[in-house]
Amino acid sequence: MREVTKKFVDVLFNPGEHVYSSPYGYTSKRSEDGKGWDFYWPSRPLEQIEKDNALLVSINPLKGDVRTDENVTAFRSFLVEMDDGLLSEQKKYIDDSGLPYSLCVFSGGKSLHFAVTLDHDLPTYELWKFHAEWILNTLPKADPLTKNPSRSIRIPGILRPGKKMQQLVECRGRVSYDRLMAYLSRFPEARPKDEVEENFEFKEENAAGMAGWVKLGLVQGFDMSRGRNGTWFSIGYEFGKCGYDLETTFETLAPLFTAESTFPEREWRTAVSNGHKRAVRKYWRQRE
Repeated sequence: MREVTKKFVDVLFNPGEHVYSSPYGYTSKRSEDGKGWDFYWPSRPLEQIEKDNALLVSINPLKGDVRTDENVTAFRSFLVEMDDGLLSEQKKYIDDSGLPYSLCVFSGGKSLHFAVTLDHDLPTYELWKFHAEWILNTLPKADPLTKNPSRSIRIPGILRPGKKMQQLVECRGRVSYDRLMAYLSRFPEARPKDEVEENFEFKEENAAGMAGWVKLGLVQGFDMSRGRNGTWFSIGYEFGKCGYDLETTFETLAPLFTAESTFPEREWRTAVSNGHKRAVRKYWRQRE
């Protein structure tokens, strides 16, 4: 693997992961009429990227033979793509915004691709989508369609047919969640809103329906060995499922939470809130 390509994939992926790499940004297969081919490229080990002469790679690792959000195995990276204006103008726009990006890649055409890669994976698709939408809401000039985790980014060090070499413009490394939240907190008005929760009338609180492990944790404290974000997300889900509003949920859980430098209060609130919202959306759909 070329040195520049290895530097790029080392930021995006962990050893042993599979990725979806192809000469196209979409899933392809043999045409039904048998008269031609649409190229079909299943997920594969990282080291096979250049063997396939691929031009793009999924921003997050995937399993299986289809590039879909359902096949994403780790929610770690976000894509911001700029198409309008000179390359220098695109770069300046992102740099001036303060977005803590990990990679900047020249597409070989007219755009720059920016990847924000976290140093710790998010535990769920819902949390990833929430943050992806918030990032894009802060950047109105960026492509608004890059808010799904199986999106593709250009691979540097590979010549794009009929155009220029795809280049690694900048490599800053992975970003901490605290640093991303420090950026996003500057744009509270851009935070995705959940209209379902805002218009939702909770049923009567029913602690009897809460999962046993949550009831036990409320008395003995919670085991965070499986990950803090994921555990608090699940706890928030249980409270939403049982009809507790978000304010009551935070009031109940606050005595059981201790802020840490690697897990501050705002990250805790985000995890609990997103689990709670997930339960509300599910319950609302059942009522419709």
